[in-house]
Amino acid sequence: MTRSHYSDLDASSMILRDHLAVDRTAMANERTLLAYVRTMIGIIAVGGTILKLFEGWFYLMMGVMFIILGVAILIIGFIRYTRILLVLRDIYQSDSRYENGDWMHRSLWGLLSRLHLATVSPQQSR
Repeated sequence: MTRSHYSDLDASSMILRDHLAVDRTAMANERTLLAYVRTMIGIIAVGGTILKLFEGWFYLMMGVMFIILGVAILIIGFIRYTRILLVLRDIYQSDSRYENGDWMHRSLWGLLSRLHLATVSPQQSR
């Protein structure tokens, strides 16, 4: 597993510029997820159009493949979004306000680590 750029960052020692940079990263992460959703909608629309306008087994297979590709793109986008979200939550939860972390953070990281998709580990010693 690779180390995160943020793994050595301590929330208590961050200055305003650092907090704003983390906020910009969170907003960019959300924009990226929305771009994945937009791409998924477009690709599924192409698949549905092919299924509706053309007949034959070739067009049926092509339409179904576009729909499967759209769903796969959404899954990939959600996994990438969740990875960055977990890193950002680790930054903010490294101070004493979050002693045990929230259940959603731990369950998302647990799911990603079981699927071998997590690139960062949560900070267990808080």
